[in-house]
Amino acid sequence: MTGYAADAPAFAERALAIGEGLGDLPLRVAASYYLGTAYFVSGDYRRTDEFFPKILQLLEGDLVRERCGLAGLPSVMSRFFWTSALIERGEFDQGMVQAQEGIRLAEALDHPYSLTHALLVLGRLHGAKGDLGHAIRLTERGLALSREWILTQLSPMVGDVLGYFYAQSGRVAEGVTLLEEALRAMESMAMIQWRSPLIARLGETYLLASRPEDALTLMRRGLTLAREHGHRGSEAWAFRVLGEIASHGGHPRPSDGRSAL
Repeated sequence: MTGYAADAPAFAERALAIGEGLGDLPLRVAASYYLGTAYFVSGDYRRTDEFFPKILQLLEGDLVRERCGLAGLPSVMSRFFWTSALIERGEFDQGMVQAQEGIRLAEALDHPYSLTHALLVLGRLHGAKGDLGHAIRLTERGLALSREWILTQLSPMVGDVLGYFYAQSGRVAEGVTLLEEALRAMESMAMIQWRSPLIARLGETYLLASRPEDALTLMRRGLTLAREHGHRGSEAWAFRVLGEIASHGGHPRPSDGRSAL
């Protein structure tokens, strides 16, 4: 959660080895979950296939309701992170299957924390496919749910994505407001895990709001943050937004991607 994804696998691998040696199902599930999330945060999206499908196999039947010591239901949360990785890989069909099943399970088991994640990732999937209407409806429902249940950690995560969708649909001022609120909240909670992608979305939204100087300043911060914490996927997104900034004639231009940035 603090964003040091490169340090997480070694601990999770030790825990997994202990869990397998003891035949301890909750420990095996939790360790596999943290291994998968660490590889997702670091941008190693292919390696998530080694862990999340395995968790879903371990938790078939009545075991789907088991928490295994986690805040959310691993049968739903594994689908959240796996779908997030599938989105980055462009594997939308498989992602749609997992995201929809995540919502079904979270609703059936009446677990707001898990349901908020499931709504968020299905919204992101629709957004990645260009269906902003569906994306906005799902993330609005997720944001309302997170606020109703006072899920303080989740509200900025959902508000970030919803703000980006608002901006992409033409509601730029509303988008900027939500994204800036989300960034302040994550900074106040020292949340690093989701801050790098948020910064990329806010930088792109600043461009839509005709604020290229603010976009460039923010993206320099975002690139530094992604590099310091080994978030390779977010680093790629940062360069993409910096490219957008550079392509706007008359706007500030990043100089070479190595020194000035």
